[in-house]
Amino acid sequence: MGTRKPRKRFIPGIYNFCDRWCERCRFTARCRIFDMEERDPGSPEEQDLRNAAFWKKLGRIFARTKRMLLRHAKKQGIELDLDAIKQESKRTKPCRRQTPLTLEAERYAKAVAAYMKEKQPDFLEKRDTLEGLANADIPGTDPLGQAVRINDALEVVLWYHLFIVVKLSRALKLQGDEGDALDDEEFERWDANVSAKLALLAIDRSIQAWAALRKDFPEHDDTVLDMLLSLGRLRRESEAAFPVARAFKRPGFEE
Repeated sequence: MGTRKPRKRFIPGIYNFCDRWCERCRFTARCRIFDMEERDPGSPEEQDLRNAAFWKKLGRIFARTKRMLLRHAKKQGIELDLDAIKQESKRTKPCRRQTPLTLEAERYAKAVAAYMKEKQPDFLEKRDTLEGLANADIPGTDPLGQAVRINDALEVVLWYHLFIVVKLSRALKLQGDEGDALDDEEFERWDANVSAKLALLAIDRSIQAWAALRKDFPEHDDTVLDMLLSLGRLRRESEAAFPVARAFKRPGFEE
């Protein structure tokens, strides 16, 4: 009976297929980028973007990433001239495409920011109410559970409201660029569909979060319905623009 090969610890490139929300990821133990950051968390100053130490650490990370890239390319027999690539990128970098899809995503992001600012007093009032109920220990109530649910929904909405714009813009840009640059049709659309799938997953989770908030804040119903309608349009239009994106299986996550 043969021995089973040990599973490699890291899933190659898994960090290219995620939403960058490490706190909620079940694959951090198999992510090389997370491992590097965990081994070198840095000082409090290095985690403050207003501090020079933050930018020095960021520079070290970029340098380390560059070394990894060059090492990997060499193994594949590829010689990379990064300086030439950088200059060509600057020369050919296009402006972000403004389309009905990206404009809708931007409208949604702005609406979320306005909602959070306007409704902050309501969130604080709800917090105080739930805290009072928890202290009263009233049978049949679960104020702490409700507080966790509200907090979770708000975190999801805030995490993804800009993420959706970024990923859809990138997907549309790649969809346009790659069609002229490559011959293999499947590979041409691969990277665009990765970004589109991440946007669609963010839209799905945002819809679930708004549905939860609607239950806890019925007085916000009109605004929440507008958010759900906007996300519904984004989902339909994204699926129409990238009809095979949902079928893409992300290494590690769906494989």
